[in-house]
Amino acid sequence: MSNQSTGATPINSPGWDEHGASHVDAHSEERQEFLIELQRAQERILSLSRTAAGLQTLLDPNRVLETIGTELRDQGLLCFFALPDEARDHLVLRYTNLTDQQLHAVRRLIGRSLIGLRFPVNSTPALKAVLREAQTVFENDVTRSIHEVLPGSSEELAALLTEILAARRAISAPLVAGTDVLGLLVVCADHLTEADVPLISVVAQQAAAAMERAKLYGDAMERVFEMDALRMTTLDMTRQLDPAQLLRLIVERAAALIGTKG
Repeated sequence: MSNQSTGATPINSPGWDEHGASHVDAHSEERQEFLIELQRAQERILSLSRTAAGLQTLLDPNRVLETIGTELRDQGLLCFFALPDEARDHLVLRYTNLTDQQLHAVRRLIGRSLIGLRFPVNSTPALKAVLREAQTVFENDVTRSIHEVLPGSSEELAALLTEILAARRAISAPLVAGTDVLGLLVVCADHLTEADVPLISVVAQQAAAAMERAKLYGDAMERVFEMDALRMTTLDMTRQLDPAQLLRLIVERAAALIGTKG
């Protein structure tokens, strides 16, 4: 008696599990997730290229941070830039790409503005690794780090912040120029993975290079202004102005120089 095919796949065939469920759906879901992640990676690489091109012409440090913040926000990523104070034992939050609505919500929760927030450079293990060892660090859950950074906050408040901002995961990268660490870039989102670490590292490198370039330009312009003031003062002296008039001009130019540096 010949065997007849019924068109049914045996339970133990590779396409089914021991309970008779097909693996096709699982494979389809994995493929879909892979394609979504691939598309996200491609979009971020394009964003990185746009950012790099835009930063080349920026000579204002604030515009550097704003440009990077805008590009990251377009990719669904929150970011925070913190720079050291003069003593270099505290970081000061200088910029974030949070919307006004998000900033208002955070302010209501923590009782103060985020911008200008100060915290010790060694307040969390991640900060130590980034600032002392120039490492880029991925955190799967930043709740505890937020709790340690925000003065007087509870872990419950920190968890609420990550929930409101949809930013439980974070990548912290150093802003390195030469051998100097200029500060810190923190990028947050629920969908971040360790695979994003190299990309965020590059963003931080671009930010540091642009900030250093803007600083050098500012220093050069300040020097030009000082030299011009010195030249004008020398000319005034050669014109044999009376002492009172010469002193007044010197004071005016000194005041202008101080105002420029401020």
